[in-house]
Amino acid sequence: MGPRWREMYERVLRMHGDAFDSAIGEDAAGDRAYAFFIFCFHLKDWIKNDTSIDAGVRAAVEAFVSATPALALAADIANGVKHLVRDRSVRVDDSVRLSAGGDRLGMNFSLGTSVLGFVLVIAGDHGHRPARSVADECVKAWTTFLTTHRLLTL
Repeated sequence: MGPRWREMYERVLRMHGDAFDSAIGEDAAGDRAYAFFIFCFHLKDWIKNDTSIDAGVRAAVEAFVSATPALALAADIANGVKHLVRDRSVRVDDSVRLSAGGDRLGMNFSLGTSVLGFVLVIAGDHGHRPARSVADECVKAWTTFLTTHRLLTL
Protein backbone atom coordinates (compact mmCIF):
# COMPACT_ATOMS: atom_id res chain seq x y z
CA MET A 1 0.00 0.00 0.00
CA GLY A 2 1.32 3.44 -0.93
CA PRO A 3 1.21 6.61 1.12
CA ARG A 4 -2.33 7.44 2.22
CA TRP A 5 -1.95 11.23 1.80
CA ARG A 6 -1.78 10.69 -1.97
CA GLU A 7 -5.35 9.29 -1.96
CA MET A 8 -6.67 12.56 -0.54
CA TYR A 9 -4.46 14.73 -2.75
CA GLU A 10 -5.74 12.95 -5.85
CA ARG A 11 -9.32 13.27 -4.54
CA VAL A 12 -8.77 17.02 -4.12
CA LEU A 13 -7.54 17.25 -7.71
CA ARG A 14 -10.55 15.30 -9.01
CA MET A 15 -12.97 17.41 -7.00
CA HIS A 16 -11.30 20.59 -8.23
CA GLY A 17 -12.01 19.52 -11.79
CA ASP A 18 -15.54 18.29 -11.03
CA ALA A 19 -16.59 21.31 -9.01
CA PHE A 20 -15.35 24.01 -11.31
CA ASP A 21 -15.61 22.52 -14.78
CA SER A 22 -19.18 21.27 -14.84
CA ALA A 23 -22.29 22.97 -16.19
CA ILE A 24 -24.70 22.17 -13.34
CA GLY A 25 -27.44 23.90 -11.40
CA GLU A 26 -26.78 26.54 -8.75
CA ASP A 27 -27.49 24.29 -5.73
CA ALA A 28 -25.33 21.48 -7.04
CA ALA A 29 -22.61 23.99 -7.89
CA GLY A 30 -22.57 25.25 -4.33
CA ASP A 31 -22.53 21.70 -2.95
CA ARG A 32 -19.59 20.74 -5.15
CA ALA A 33 -17.69 23.89 -4.24
CA TYR A 34 -18.22 23.26 -0.52
CA ALA A 35 -17.16 19.62 -0.97
CA PHE A 36 -13.97 20.73 -2.72
CA PHE A 37 -13.02 23.10 0.11
CA ILE A 38 -13.80 20.47 2.78
CA PHE A 39 -11.59 17.84 1.14
CA CYS A 40 -8.93 20.42 0.32
CA PHE A 41 -8.70 21.51 3.94
CA HIS A 42 -8.74 17.96 5.31
CA LEU A 43 -5.73 16.96 3.21
CA LYS A 44 -3.89 18.56 6.13
CA ASP A 45 -5.20 15.86 8.47
CA TRP A 46 -4.23 13.09 6.09
CA ILE A 47 -0.69 14.47 5.94
CA LYS A 48 -0.55 14.86 9.74
CA ASN A 49 -1.73 11.27 10.29
CA ASP A 50 0.22 9.47 7.57
CA THR A 51 3.13 7.81 9.36
CA SER A 52 4.92 7.25 6.03
CA ILE A 53 5.68 10.99 6.09
CA ASP A 54 8.60 12.41 8.05
CA ALA A 55 7.53 13.69 11.47
CA GLY A 56 8.92 17.16 10.73
CA VAL A 57 6.76 17.51 7.64
CA ARG A 58 3.69 16.27 9.54
CA ALA A 59 4.39 18.83 12.25
CA ALA A 60 4.79 21.66 9.72
CA VAL A 61 1.53 21.20 7.82
CA GLU A 62 -0.76 22.97 10.32
CA ALA A 63 1.29 26.16 10.26
CA PHE A 64 1.50 25.93 6.46
CA VAL A 65 -2.30 25.92 6.16
CA SER A 66 -2.70 28.87 8.52
CA ALA A 67 0.04 30.86 6.74
CA THR A 68 -1.32 30.24 3.23
CA PRO A 69 -4.19 32.67 2.51
CA ALA A 70 -6.16 30.40 0.16
CA LEU A 71 -5.85 27.37 2.46
CA ALA A 72 -6.81 29.51 5.45
CA LEU A 73 -9.97 30.50 3.57
CA ALA A 74 -10.60 26.83 2.76
CA ALA A 75 -10.26 26.03 6.48
CA ASP A 76 -12.82 28.65 7.44
CA ILE A 77 -15.22 27.52 4.71
CA ALA A 78 -14.85 23.84 5.66
CA ASN A 79 -15.30 24.42 9.38
CA GLY A 80 -18.23 26.77 8.84
CA VAL A 81 -20.18 24.37 6.63
CA LYS A 82 -19.33 21.36 8.79
CA HIS A 83 -20.40 22.83 12.13
CA LEU A 84 -22.83 25.63 11.13
CA VAL A 85 -21.15 27.68 13.84
CA ARG A 86 -17.37 27.63 13.75
CA ASP A 87 -16.02 25.77 16.75
CA ARG A 88 -12.39 26.05 15.71
CA SER A 89 -10.15 29.07 15.62
CA VAL A 90 -10.91 31.37 12.72
CA ARG A 91 -8.01 31.80 10.32
CA VAL A 92 -9.30 34.63 8.10
CA ASP A 93 -12.82 35.74 9.01
CA ASP A 94 -15.70 34.08 10.82
CA SER A 95 -18.16 35.20 8.13
CA VAL A 96 -16.43 33.50 5.20
CA ARG A 97 -18.88 31.51 3.08
CA LEU A 98 -19.78 30.71 -0.50
CA SER A 99 -22.51 32.51 -2.40
CA ALA A 100 -23.91 32.09 -5.88
CA GLY A 101 -24.93 35.75 -6.04
CA GLY A 102 -22.05 37.31 -7.93
CA ASP A 103 -24.34 38.72 -10.58
CA ARG A 104 -26.40 40.46 -7.87
CA LEU A 105 -23.22 42.08 -6.57
CA GLY A 106 -22.45 43.50 -10.00
CA MET A 107 -19.65 40.98 -10.51
CA ASN A 108 -19.45 38.63 -13.45
CA PHE A 109 -17.18 35.64 -12.99
CA SER A 110 -18.77 33.48 -15.67
CA LEU A 111 -16.85 30.33 -16.60
CA GLY A 112 -18.45 29.39 -19.88
CA THR A 113 -21.86 27.90 -19.25
CA SER A 114 -21.18 26.95 -15.65
CA VAL A 115 -23.05 28.81 -12.92
CA LEU A 116 -20.05 28.02 -10.78
CA GLY A 117 -18.59 31.13 -12.26
CA PHE A 118 -20.83 32.98 -9.85
CA VAL A 119 -19.88 31.14 -6.66
CA LEU A 120 -17.85 33.57 -4.59
CA VAL A 121 -15.85 33.37 -1.45
CA ILE A 122 -17.18 36.05 0.89
CA ALA A 123 -14.74 36.94 3.64
CA GLY A 124 -16.18 39.78 5.71
CA ASP A 125 -14.04 42.89 5.38
CA HIS A 126 -11.69 40.98 3.08
CA GLY A 127 -14.08 41.34 0.16
CA HIS A 128 -15.32 38.98 -2.51
CA ARG A 129 -13.26 36.55 -4.52
CA PRO A 130 -14.22 34.02 -7.14
CA ALA A 131 -14.26 30.60 -5.51
CA ARG A 132 -12.51 29.19 -8.57
CA SER A 133 -9.47 31.42 -8.12
CA VAL A 134 -9.24 30.52 -4.41
CA ALA A 135 -9.56 26.83 -5.31
CA ASP A 136 -6.83 27.18 -7.95
CA GLU A 137 -4.56 28.81 -5.36
CA CYS A 138 -5.30 25.96 -2.91
CA VAL A 139 -4.31 23.28 -5.41
CA LYS A 140 -1.16 25.20 -6.32
CA ALA A 141 -0.25 25.63 -2.63
CA TRP A 142 -0.70 21.93 -1.85
CA THR A 143 1.32 20.93 -4.90
CA THR A 144 4.10 23.30 -3.86
CA PHE A 145 4.09 22.00 -0.26
CA LEU A 146 4.20 18.36 -1.38
CA THR A 147 6.91 19.06 -3.94
CA THR A 148 9.01 21.13 -1.54
CA HIS A 149 8.93 18.31 0.99
CA ARG A 150 9.80 15.74 -1.71
CA LEU A 151 6.51 13.88 -1.35
CA LEU A 152 5.49 14.67 -4.91
CA THR A 153 7.65 14.94 -7.99
CA LEU A 154 6.46 16.88 -11.00
